[in-house]
Amino acid sequence: LPQPFMLPELVHRNASVVMFAAEQTPEISMEVLEVKEVGRNLHRVRVRLSNAKAMPSMLAHAVNTKLHVRDQLKVTGGKVVAGGRITSLLTDKVNYKEYKPDIQFLTVPGFGKEEFEFLVEGKGTLTIEYASLKSGSLSTTIKL
Repeated sequence: LPQPFMLPELVHRNASVVMFAAEQTPEISMEVLEVKEVGRNLHRVRVRLSNAKAMPSMLAHAVNTKLHVRDQLKVTGGKVVAGGRITSLLTDKVNYKEYKPDIQFLTVPGFGKEEFEFLVEGKGTLTIEYASLKSGSLSTTIKL
């Protein structure tokens, strides 16, 4: 234990660290960048998840040790033919996922963004849901 005259400074320092960490917890926002018809009854939907704060939506230690389930981006309401992470918007390069393209696992970095593309077959409404254990949930509905 520190000397009694040092306790107020120790408490103040600890409180400051806690308040700073609380200010920097993830603040995720979802934006639909584009809904474009690319073929007969086939639509390209692009989604961007942005984090306005310093702390990522999931820490690297939690990802590496599989501490809990990763953040999920899920599309419902149409048949998802393909889906994946956009690596370059300029060259339209996308790393498509082979199995279950309607569910994408991700981590949104601090002060960063992640962009995804889905090729959806069908008409009507499409629901895009983001779920995270630490960052909360977001949902949006678009019309194809």
